[in-house]
Amino acid sequence: SVTDTTAASTRTAATSRTMQNTIYIPHIHSRTQRKIADSFFESNGYLTGEKCAALGVSRNRMETFVKESFPTAVLLTNSIIDPNKVCRPLEHIVQDAIVNQTLADLRSHLPDDIASSEEDVKDIINDHLVVLLQEQPHVHDAFVDGLTIINRDMVFFFCKEM
Repeated sequence: SVTDTTAASTRTAATSRTMQNTIYIPHIHSRTQRKIADSFFESNGYLTGEKCAALGVSRNRMETFVKESFPTAVLLTNSIIDPNKVCRPLEHIVQDAIVNQTLADLRSHLPDDIASSEEDVKDIINDHLVVLLQEQPHVHDAFVDGLTIINRDMVFFFCKEM
């Protein structure tokens, strides 16, 4: 019938998931969420769980959205980062501290949203920054010989010569 054909052609594309209740998610809403998440990530190099929650995006969908658009993104405890945008500046700061035999305040060079998560900061410094520093063995060795203090209020790297 004409009514059935018209109704079928005007249906909104959507995804339904069944848990205890049915959740109706129009595809246009998902595309809009993804566009906002991708845009923020591309501009800032990170996306936090809090920002996604404000968009109505779950942690799993945050990871899916960002990983599909940015395959080199790294999932941390409370956020997802682009290691080149977040870790490379830290690498240069550590190199300067080693060359100048001084200290570096790494926390002040992290976005506040990430710096507020001690777990994410530890992951960035201990896992991702160390990997970048391994590209330059003398810098990596000096970093390992130095002292890094990470706690809720500060992230400092002290050169061994200090």
